[in-house]
Amino acid sequence: LQSALIPVTVTIRNVPADARGSLFLAGNDLEIGNWKTDTKTAAGSFLCPHAPNCFLDISLPAGKKIDFKLFYLDSNRAVHEEPGPNHTVSVPAEGTGSATVEWQKG
Repeated sequence: LQSALIPVTVTIRNVPADARGSLFLAGNDLEIGNWKTDTKTAAGSFLCPHAPNCFLDISLPAGKKIDFKLFYLDSNRAVHEEPGPNHTVSVPAEGTGSATVEWQKG
């Protein structure tokens, strides 16, 4: 562990149907895979009980700005990254955090 961890809920709005079954998050921190699109190190899989919106509860380092990207696996286990720029969440120093972003279309 790098520092104290804060629970953060990440919500993605308007996730395409083909991405909902195995949606993951990778980013610039050890807790979320250091940008590796590998389901063993990335955070996920997201839950989508209110599709097309999906969410994931994760723990991230307190007080840190986290950049992340979304990716999903298709039925052949091929990786597909969300198009567009990275998303960002600023993790609070204490308490809980949240981030809500839109799925970016290419």
